[in-house]
Amino acid sequence: MRRVTLMSPGKEAVLSSAKIADGRMVAEYYIPGPSGVRRWHFLTVTDLSTGQRLDTLRYQDSESTGVGLVCYRNQTFDFMGYADGHLRVARAVSH
Repeated sequence: MRRVTLMSPGKEAVLSSAKIADGRMVAEYYIPGPSGVRRWHFLTVTDLSTGQRLDTLRYQDSESTGVGLVCYRNQTFDFMGYADGHLRVARAVSH
């Protein structure tokens, strides 16, 4: 058995979700704040074979990325979500 410990990107950051694909884990964190206010979110990519963090993306929004990670490729995260009766695709690019 191999264990990987995720390190929070910030003291106040709370783990919201994690997805695994192709030997990598994408974890979404957020910093709690008042309802309806834009808050900071973090996405981290960790290589599960080494435990090394490969990338971190920080963004500010009032909601999370959605229900599921569709793909992570070339420093681009694609997510699918469902809100207000509509399917939503969100793309986030790290620099």
